[in-house]
Amino acid sequence: WNLDNTPISFYNILGAIKIKLRGNKKIKSVTITGHNNESLSGKANIQARDNIPELISFTNGKTHVTLDCGENGVQLLENESKEFIITLPPGEFSKGFNIKVTDIEGKEYIRDSWKYNKISRSSILTMPLWDFEESDEDIIFEDAVIKELCVKAFDLDQDGELSKNEAAAVTDLSKMMLTKKTFKTFNELKYFTGVRIIPENIVPIIIYL
Repeated sequence: WNLDNTPISFYNILGAIKIKLRGNKKIKSVTITGHNNESLSGKANIQARDNIPELISFTNGKTHVTLDCGENGVQLLENESKEFIITLPPGEFSKGFNIKVTDIEGKEYIRDSWKYNKISRSSILTMPLWDFEESDEDIIFEDAVIKELCVKAFDLDQDGELSKNEAAAVTDLSKMMLTKKTFKTFNELKYFTGVRIIPENIVPIIIYL
């Protein structure tokens, strides 16, 4: 109720992101974090305008929201996607956001969107399907030298290969050190969808695309 005893509906004060996951993983949690340190949770300060509640700001706001799937997690399906909906305050992700999915074994999977996105009250932003079977596939490199450089720098599970998920988690190519060995192509750069920083000493590699 507001000051003149008019009822205010709070059910539609927030928006949401819908994340569709598919594969053979059991999911423990899903976390959303804005790339521009947007406040996404905390003690909400709300103001009513024309009897419509509006979230003004957060006190002691946090820059992430986590959906906890419980102690036993949620089992994904290989032939059908499951939807995970995370409520978020209305606002803009001016530099996009990060999605971190953690499975029941503690392994983390990362997706970054660097595009501008907006969360609107009473609406759901739906993300493209995330297929974990495809993400777990190892990249087949055309050039052995490029594979050696990428595996040395970005092979998180140290299995001697680079999966599409490991490549997608890379934001900075600085760890990829050049070599005196020659190489011919780096077509696999298309799997490094989260890259934001390409140091000058890496530029010679990029021209081979």
